[in-house]
Amino acid sequence: MADKKGFASLENGKISYNLNIVKGIVQLAISNVNGIAYTLNKRGEKVYAQSLKLKEEADGIRAEVEIVVNFGYDITDVAYNVQQSIIHNVEAMSNYKITKVDVHIVNVEFPDSVDED
Repeated sequence: MADKKGFASLENGKISYNLNIVKGIVQLAISNVNGIAYTLNKRGEKVYAQSLKLKEEADGIRAEVEIVVNFGYDITDVAYNVQQSIIHNVEAMSNYKITKVDVHIVNVEFPDSVDED
């Protein structure tokens, strides 16, 4: 089992990982949710969270993300799916526990061509 710093004791040694690993898992979790708009970073890679902050707490990790939702999706459903995806993926892929996920919707991405009557 991992302690709060991400160390797991094994008979043959120990495994350690830091919050950057968890940050990558969170980014992957967000990318798997339908309705999330992405932007391209300077290297041309897709970025799904406008901002992503992780904070270690006594009983786990608190995540705070800012996202843009594509037009036509239910914002509440997308935010809930982001929360569930982050919790599931981080806890399945690491020994960290997610204590709280705050999702901030910062914008809605509209299609380039909107029909006007």
